[in-house]
Amino acid sequence: MAKRASLEPKRTTKAHAPWVVNLPPLLSGTAKRERRYFVSKKEAAEFCRQQRIRLVNFGTASTNLPAGKIEEAAAAFDKLNGTGIGLLEAVEQVLHWRHTRENSVSFKTLFEKFTETKRNRSAAYLTALRCTLPRFIALHDRLACEISAAEIEEQLKGVSASVSNAFLRYLRAVFNFGIRRGWCAENPVKRIEMQTLRMRKEILTNAQVTALLKATIENDLELLPYHLFCIFAGVRPKEVERLRWSDVNIEEKYIQVPEETSKTGIRRIVDMEPLLLRWLDYYIRSDGRINGSITPAQNLRKRLRTIRVAAAFERWPQDAPRRTYASNWLAANHDVDRLNNLMGHTSPAMLWQHYHRAVTQRHAAAFWKIEPPKIEGKTVRFIAA
Repeated sequence: MAKRASLEPKRTTKAHAPWVVNLPPLLSGTAKRERRYFVSKKEAAEFCRQQRIRLVNFGTASTNLPAGKIEEAAAAFDKLNGTGIGLLEAVEQVLHWRHTRENSVSFKTLFEKFTETKRNRSAAYLTALRCTLPRFIALHDRLACEISAAEIEEQLKGVSASVSNAFLRYLRAVFNFGIRRGWCAENPVKRIEMQTLRMRKEILTNAQVTALLKATIENDLELLPYHLFCIFAGVRPKEVERLRWSDVNIEEKYIQVPEETSKTGIRRIVDMEPLLLRWLDYYIRSDGRINGSITPAQNLRKRLRTIRVAAAFERWPQDAPRRTYASNWLAANHDVDRLNNLMGHTSPAMLWQHYHRAVTQRHAAAFWKIEPPKIEGKTVRFIAA
């Protein structure tokens, strides 16, 4: 006959826990004998009282369980043996998993719902989302809550580091959206390491700048201000695309980048160099358009490619005009704090690291002498619209 559980507090030799209760396997969550320690006899006695009630209830309930369920419970305990997981905890986890599946949606539906919430974002961002979904066609019909990091990595095989990182940034936002909607329990992208990119900070040579401006004049004069503001003022390309001529003050020699136009959402003022003013004067004298948006939106990418081909660029170095401005401005003026404000950066240290001594002073002097063609005998008054 099995020894009856005493369920009585006993003294220990432990100063921090002077009382112990031996809990039999029948009442343990792990189906093994356990010891529970207490700082006072009163707490230990109360625990014993509660366990006696459990023992009585368990004995009564167990008589109503069919033999098959008792066997099933015993088999479950065997499988959980050594895992540290109790039967109730295991059941709760399974129920949670099942509830998550029932409330989840397919990956394709999740992505499309996310895209719908971003309809007010930029055209470039929406285009990037449209290009992301087809890449993961193998996951379209999978439940979002069941997609693993390994499955995502499998779909990214053969993709360059920069493209892979871009896809992961979009997917991270998508799964975070799914978590907020209750369609996912966790974000699998958090388990994936972004790839390290070692990109050379390329700038344009003076010869390339000259060739680019010449090709622009000869092929598409309307895009000359776009290039001028990128190369001689360091304004970001996407910011120039959103600027209007009313943001340009020729008389007081500055460009205003409004907060709604700025990449960082912070308004800034960019002082115009004398060379930029002379180029703008040339553009105006050449009957260039000076109202509305500075950059024409129609077929912009195609028109830019045409100019770059005409200027003999085999490959276009990303963000090179802005870096070209920063490198030559710093070499000529030696004021990294002011350059930081002009470019809308948050860290002068980063600017110094990338652009200090990027070009020689001699090179910078030549850069700031890349003059526009001469137009004789024509005066035009600039009126911002």
